[in-house]
Order: sequence, then structure tokens, then C-alpha cells
Amino acid sequence: MHSVASEHSSTSSTTLDTWQLVQLRTMKVGGNGSATDFFTRHGGSSLLSDSDVKKKYTSRVAELYKEELARRVKEDVAQCAQYCLFTLLLLTPLAQVPQRYRRRRRRYLQGPCTAQ
Repeated sequence: MHSVASEHSSTSSTTLDTWQLVQLRTMKVGGNGSATDFFTRHGGSSLLSDSDVKKKYTSRVAELYKEELARRVKEDVAQCAQYCLFTLLLLTPLAQVPQRYRRRRRRYLQGPCTAQ
């Protein structure tokens, strides 16, 4: 894990680091555009251009956004648990797929998609 203001934010390599499924789901339901929209709608637009990373990631708006992302991930799991799992596994390079999911990924790639 490569850190930027490590106690507040982190950056992971797509080739060197492994990813948790919850992290992939969070990226699916979040992203830079989503964060920008959320900060703007909730009075945090000035934080977007602030060079103080600690201030940005510890702000009330950032805490609200983290809560919103958690809610979105929970909703995503409820709406499409199996389908999303397989989609995430397919989009993730095999080396980054947690060991316990690798066999499922291989089986899924060998046959037609039956997930709903």
C-alpha cells in the first residue's frame, strides 16, 4: 500500500497491491466524479482545491461521503451480489484476486454467464 497522508488516504497500485472486494465495490459506486459532486452538493467544494490533504480527508463532508459510499456498497451488494462478484472478479487481474476467489473466477471464465 502506498500512502499519501497515510492516516487519511491511501493509494494502491493496480499491479503491485492486492484488492479487497469491498474496495472494488467502493470504486464501482464511487470515484472522483462522484466525490466531486458530493462535496459540491454538501458545501465542501472549497476543499476540493485545498492543498491540505488532512483537512480534506478529515472534514465533515468527507465523513459524510464515506458514510454515503458505505451505504451505496451495501445497496450494491443487496441488488446484485453474485453478478457483481463475478463482474469484479473478471475485471480484476488474477494476481490481485484474493486466493479464495480464484477458483470461482476460473470456472466462471470457462462457462457462460448464468448470474442474474
